[in-house]
Amino acid sequence: MTFHADPSDLKVEDNLPLPARVRARERNDRIRALLRALRPGQSAFLPCPEGMKPTCWRSRIAVVASRLLGARQVATAHREENGLCGVRVWRLGGPDA
Repeated sequence: MTFHADPSDLKVEDNLPLPARVRARERNDRIRALLRALRPGQSAFLPCPEGMKPTCWRSRIAVVASRLLGARQVATAHREENGLCGVRVWRLGGPDA
């Protein structure tokens, strides 16, 4: 299932206090690093940061992916893996993409 988020969802970061803004940017960096490492057809699990709802985490991943890779380049799904709640991210496209 592909999940699309409004890029304005991340604009709220500018209104956060500095420590929260730094955490948000670190999370975005973590998402970008994972997305860059994934090849088409591969997937990875990103556990939800403490205190973040899975829907918010999924939305953040979708927005970062859209900005980095373009629209509709990843699919996401809520998962619980190894006792951790999070989001599984699939890089779309075939192995030759």
